Amino acid sequence: MRRGGAGARTDPIRIHESAGTVSLGRVADLHGLEPVVVEAFAELNHGRLDGLRVSEMETRYGELARQWWTTPSVCRLPGGETLQEGKERALPALLRVVDRHPG
Repeated sequence: MRRGGAGARTDPIRIHESAGTVSLGRVADLHGLEPVVVEAFAELNHGRLDGLRVSEMETRYGELARQWWTTPSVCRLPGGETLQEGKERALPALLRVVDRHPG
């Protein structure tokens, strides 16, 4: 990172979709930083549930939807990952960023 700063992002398409009119690149430019893609920071892999509306999820995967809403920590998404797997993927990367950019 330039000037000792830190910045991280997930999938560039997701960022663009959720950032609206504020682009990560512009924010980085304002602070003299260069955005870095950290694949481990990608959002949870929702597998076959990705892109479904809640109503579609409930219709297609009724019991799984109930489990996800009540006990997500023990729920495996079909074709996706558990919350624990997402944590195990992201936490080491987060700790590396913290170690590289103390303070």
